[in-house]
Amino acid sequence: MVGTPRLAWEVLVELVPGAFEDLRDVVVRRATLDIDLPGVAGLRLTMGRLGDRLVLVGLEPIVTGSTVAAPPGTGPAPTEVPLAVALLALGRPVPVLATGTVLQRAVLAALVAVPAGTTVTYGELAVRAGARGAARAAARAIATNPVPLVLPCHRVVPAAGGIGAYGWGSEVKAALLALEGAGVPAGRRAPAAVIR
Repeated sequence: MVGTPRLAWEVLVELVPGAFEDLRDVVVRRATLDIDLPGVAGLRLTMGRLGDRLVLVGLEPIVTGSTVAAPPGTGPAPTEVPLAVALLALGRPVPVLATGTVLQRAVLAALVAVPAGTTVTYGELAVRAGARGAARAAARAIATNPVPLVLPCHRVVPAAGGIGAYGWGSEVKAALLALEGAGVPAGRRAPAAVIR
């Protein structure tokens, strides 16, 4: 990985409550990153109209060597634009569909507030969400994060040490943390079945 990321990792986010059933006019776009991530050739953004607003509902990696097919009935393949441009087109702050329970939405709100260059444990994130002792619930909430990078779940690490799991792979998580200059705490040893 050469150079400095040009994408502002401190993306301003507005969590918009809603349900997937309320979305209409779902659109898929392909985006590029201004940084190299292991095995990631680009990103697939999924946006949908919720009332009169366009909201981000999904962000997933396009693995190296794959192509993006146009969704059925949408015409030609999506145009590729830089991720920062795609996010700015949605608005500032970026509106993100927030589904789930009150606790899950609180965890997502706490996740948005974790600054680049820092990490928190699942337990610390639960406390920030107002749910002390709910580390497992916090882990479940971020495990289904539909928009990684925008909602920075790569900044959450296990209390036992290491970087933990990541939906896009541990190499990508390690690369993102390194790019942000985040030190990964060694932590204390804990039984494997315990998430703090």
